[in-house]
Parts: sequence; structure tokens; C-alpha cells
Amino acid sequence: MNGNLSFAIAFSAGFLSFLSPCVLPLVPSYLAFLLGDYSDQKKKNKNYTIMPAIIFIAGFTIVFILLGLSATFLGKFLLRNQSIIRKISGVVIVIFGLHISDYLPVGTISYRPEGIMASSNTFKIEVKGKQAHGSTPWFGVDPIVTAAQIINNTQTIVSRSMPLTEQAAVVTFGVIEGGVRHNIIPESVSMQGTIRALDEDMRQTIFERLETIVQNTAESNGAEATLTINDGYLITYNDPELTAMMEPTLKEVAGEDNANIINAITGAEDFSFFQREIPGLYFFIGGKAPGREPAGHHTPDFYIDESGMKLGVRAMANLVIDYMDREGDIDGNSTGK
Repeated sequence: MNGNLSFAIAFSAGFLSFLSPCVLPLVPSYLAFLLGDYSDQKKKNKNYTIMPAIIFIAGFTIVFILLGLSATFLGKFLLRNQSIIRKISGVVIVIFGLHISDYLPVGTISYRPEGIMASSNTFKIEVKGKQAHGSTPWFGVDPIVTAAQIINNTQTIVSRSMPLTEQAAVVTFGVIEGGVRHNIIPESVSMQGTIRALDEDMRQTIFERLETIVQNTAESNGAEATLTINDGYLITYNDPELTAMMEPTLKEVAGEDNANIINAITGAEDFSFFQREIPGLYFFIGGKAPGREPAGHHTPDFYIDESGMKLGVRAMANLVIDYMDREGDIDGNSTGK
């Protein structure tokens, strides 16, 4: 980029409509606006949308990224297409991202340095036994009993193997399937679940302990078992120096009492793929309407007060301007980073 200072801003779905009318006029005398649309990728995967908009402000290049309509599909897309992230990280030195929350009051911002959201991995366990009649279990190998023991034994991973005073971790079973009739011991049982961690070493320990428990428990019952863990999502990690640098901006736009550090969240975010390559800051803005109890995200009754998005736009715009002002003056003289 010939020494130009470049960075990206990522919005969750729903912010594009606020982007043009609210952000761009803030720097009208410096703008040359180019909107790009990855139409070919949208045709190939209708669940994935990434719309980049590029703004050139003197010596700075700003890339706006509207993250996809479905975080799950976007994450899978990014896993399969790491070249997109590498291309962005090749010209971008810092990235900001936000997410609206129906748990936080409108007009507030929540953030934290280091891990703000957990890694996420889906796992699947297949237990194979030997089918038999329920009246004569000694002629078979019971995969249901084996699966139940695996579930119970797995609960000791977090409670007995994790340093929980340092970071949180979660292992949850969400699916168990097996059997077709009340008096038949089935041939197999399958289970699925999720692993969350806020520390990479803890994450790897969970993988290892789960494999040990699955194999040893199955063997002790005369059964066989396989464990598959997907690649999943990384820890959403806010660069400590960048967070400290931009904290005054967040407090200025929201108000000193309305911008606060929060505990880490065990949800996951595909923004973490960008943060692996680029120093980033990810934060939450409030979308909880006054007098309304939150229904929770990803529920049929999910509701946000869209007026909260205005603070998100102001925060992003000021993060851009303040970062440029601190790293290189607004006339485009960068610090050479």
C-alpha cells in the first residue's frame, strides 16, 4: 500500500443501512467512495454475504466489511477461504467490530481487553455396541449405557481439570440419538455437543481429555467409539494495546458511565478469524428497549431497539477518526507503521 496506513471496520448484519447516511458525511471533504459487492460468492452461497466498501481518506484506506447474514455460514466460508482474510490482512493493520445486544440498555457500550468471546467447537461422538433384546442384555453391548457414562464422565473435564479461577470453559451435550423400540438394545448411539473456552491451552486440554474419556469409557464397556471435533471458531481476542488506545473514544461517544468493561462471554464470533491476523477491538452496543425484558438472541421473540444502532455508528466513526488522528495526522502523514 506504499506506506499508507490501512484498517478495517466490521459490522454485524443490519448496519449497512446506517453506513452511508451516517458515517460517510462525517468526513465529506476527504472521501472518495467505492462500494464493492462479491456477487459471484453470493450466488454460490446464498447464506453468505460480505460487502466491502472502501474509503480513501488522504493517506488512509478504510475498508468496511458487512459480515454475513448467518454467522455460522460465514464462519464455514472463512474456514474454507482463508485467502480472503489473508488478502485483507495484507493491507490492513487494525480492525474494529461490533455486535448489538438485547441484554444491554440502549446507549451503552461494553468491551474488555483480551478474550471477550470464547472459542467454539462442535463435537460428535459415535458409540457402537451390539444389538440385543432388552430382556437379555448380556447377549449384547449396550451403547446407551456407554453413552450415559461418557456424558457423566465428561462433566469432570471442566470441574476437575480446568483452572477455573483463570478462565471459563464449557462442555455441553445438546443431542443424543439412539434406539428404535422400548425393548431393543440398539446397535449404536450418536451424540453431539459444543466446547467453549477462553484460553487456548484449556481448549486443547479439553480436546485431549474428551478423547481419553470417550475411548476409555467405551473400552470398559466392550463398546467402540469415535470422537470428531470440528475446526470451529477461535477466541475473539481484543488486542490489549489497541483496546487501551481506543478506550477513551468509547467513553467519549457513550459517556463515561455508559462504556464499561464486562466479563467475557462464552458465545463465539467469526470476527475472531480476522483478529488472528490483525490486531482488533470487538465490542457490544446496547439494544435493550426501556421497560422490556430481553428474550435472548437466536430466539423467536428476539427484539432490539434499533435506535441503539446510532451509537454504534457514532462509535465506529469516531474510532476511525481518532485512530487516524493518533497514528498519523488527518492530512495523511502516517507514522510509518
